[in-house]
Amino acid sequence: MRTRVDSRHLRRHVVRVEHVEDRAVRGAGFFVAPGWVLTAAHVVYDDASGVALDRVVVVPADGGVGVAAVVADVGARSVPPVDTALWPFPDLALLRLRHTAAWVDTHPCVWLAGGQPLDGQCHAFGFPPREEGVKPVGAPASFAFEGVTGDEFFQLKAGQAVPGLSGAPLVCPTRRAVVGVVTATRDRYSDLGGWAAPISALLSGGPGVPDDLTAYGEQVAVAGAAAVLADRAGWHAVLPVDDANELVDQPWTHADIRPGTGQPSTILRPEFAVVDYLFRAEILTTVTDWCDRPERLSVRYIDAGGGTGKTRFAVEACRAQRARGWVAGLLPADDRGVDKLAMPRLLVVDYVEERDAVALAARLAALARSASPLAPVRLLLLGRPSAGALAGQALAPLAEAATGATLSALDNAVDTSTAVADLTGPQRDMLFAAGLAAFGRTWNGPGWAVPSVEVDLSDPRYGRPLDVLLEAFDAALSGPHWRSGQRPPVDRALDHEARRWYQRMPELDQRTARLCVALSTLAGARDDAEASALLDLVADATPAPSRRQIDRWLRDLYDGPDRWNPLRPDRLGEALVARLLGEHDDHGLRLLTAVLTLRSDAQVERALDVLIRLAATPAVNGIAVAALATRYADLVQRCTDQTRPTDQRMPMAVQQPAQRVRVSLLDSLGRAHTALLTADRVADLPIAVQAQLSAAGDALGVLARDHGRSADARSIFTTALSIDQRRYELEPDNTSYARDLSISYNSWPL
Repeated sequence: MRTRVDSRHLRRHVVRVEHVEDRAVRGAGFFVAPGWVLTAAHVVYDDASGVALDRVVVVPADGGVGVAAVVADVGARSVPPVDTALWPFPDLALLRLRHTAAWVDTHPCVWLAGGQPLDGQCHAFGFPPREEGVKPVGAPASFAFEGVTGDEFFQLKAGQAVPGLSGAPLVCPTRRAVVGVVTATRDRYSDLGGWAAPISALLSGGPGVPDDLTAYGEQVAVAGAAAVLADRAGWHAVLPVDDANELVDQPWTHADIRPGTGQPSTILRPEFAVVDYLFRAEILTTVTDWCDRPERLSVRYIDAGGGTGKTRFAVEACRAQRARGWVAGLLPADDRGVDKLAMPRLLVVDYVEERDAVALAARLAALARSASPLAPVRLLLLGRPSAGALAGQALAPLAEAATGATLSALDNAVDTSTAVADLTGPQRDMLFAAGLAAFGRTWNGPGWAVPSVEVDLSDPRYGRPLDVLLEAFDAALSGPHWRSGQRPPVDRALDHEARRWYQRMPELDQRTARLCVALSTLAGARDDAEASALLDLVADATPAPSRRQIDRWLRDLYDGPDRWNPLRPDRLGEALVARLLGEHDDHGLRLLTAVLTLRSDAQVERALDVLIRLAATPAVNGIAVAALATRYADLVQRCTDQTRPTDQRMPMAVQQPAQRVRVSLLDSLGRAHTALLTADRVADLPIAVQAQLSAAGDALGVLARDHGRSADARSIFTTALSIDQRRYELEPDNTSYARDLSISYNSWPL
């Protein structure tokens, strides 16, 4: 990514230095701390009279900072030359501003760095003359860093260092800081370059640096850093990174809402913010305060069920921080450069429990290494706990895989679930009214008249914002005679969505259309092979339209990174899967078993993740348990195959961690076991099936333990142990059962 220097923002940090008596321009300077300006020592020295000036006049280069001239007293300076034209090292002076104008208390400050320029290119802003007899208005300059001279000045080339640039800040884009002060020219009539004093002379002193300049420099450095950190955006605006926000996912920036023609579910999606965000302004303010804190890396999390508003909260937090100059968005699965970006970052991880904990911990470690007081990292982790899970439990696998600063940040993570607290009665009514108006005018046109309707929102489900919005969605799309029905609002919203499928694909019978979208939601398809595998599951449903026609319809149905993308919001997609399974004579057992048999690990992983979310749905969990139990042993074997080193010819010690194993299926199966194969549910399975679960469970538990998933391993071993105890109690004289029980006990030490 390319870092630029924005001259308009740089000049806000620069001042013009003038003689007190005749207001002749002496050079430039820049704000290094509140009330302090750094310039070159020769700028405050009258060569004609050989007199050091005790005071000068300072005027901001940018009228937006201030327009009034202010007198500044010279607080400290280095010594003038003796028998030489060029000033000796370091040629620096500090000016203390008098508080005679309001801008003295509000001006911005630069960020200082003590190193030499990196990667060659440097930039400055000063006051070279443009017209004879006309006071210069300020102009940028650029140079290439050549090296360090014998007396410690930075030597610059490929730029014209003309009078008026003396005292100007030398900005290094790579360091994102001022690293020097322009002091002299090598040839004022060409681009031969010049010299600059390093900022390190002010920060840490050295030969030729007066003690008072060093003492003031230490104070100024502390005060200046605090001022910049209080307004990070002001300094980062000087050094914009082209397309920095492309390094994160920001789906809300590409909303594709097609009123009346697309799929109505689009207007329900939180990232598109069709309905104004209500009631959470105070908690959003705490996110801003959190981002402004000094910690380099800090973590917050929200653990809440679907439809509670956690994604919308994250979207609004990202929007607010992006407006303040932060890079803010969803952390992509693969790093695009954000892990090393030297800018403030607010990164959201949705469904954190579904991410590979080891890979995510490695990403967070990279982010921690790049984090700094000027470029902090804030992580907002969103989890959707399975039934019975404790708050924050989704972070446990991540903490287990983390070390160092990342582990410390996770240990101190703050629960921000107040952002998704249940709505009060009045809030439900307000949200319904706002949703009805927004959905109706978005879908039907801006002239749509909001009908007067009565709705009872007292049921506990309406404590969740999505359920209120689904009710409003149904009302907006149902016409003027709408009445709230007895069916859950998610089911009624799904009816509206399905009608659009049938209209857009009339060649397909309705049940098959539902099956296609449900498979796209349950397993998804990233490419042609995965789409073809799902079409094979549809093939027996009906001989009508062609596979190519169905594929084209599903590719255009919902946006996203894959070939076939799911129906969202997720609660709506999950309701479709539950409905579709219920339409089968066997409640979808054969279909689920077939999906868990797909060759693509990615499709199986996604299906397991969806089934975990549906674990609390009575109509689904029983059949999900049966399908998982049927495929359990084969899935454990796939985990074993997946976690083998990718190149077994190479010694493990020299393989890169990312090359050694893949654990995504292990993670999904481990979580599915915990969510679905509970003791009560397993006890209801045939004893022969339980025996198979126990044997395969021991193998899966070992895999989970060996790959740092101790919580999952504990749950898996618990299931195996309870099965073996049950079998042994049924037949205490069976030596095979006794041996299995002994193996389960021996597997327990973790």
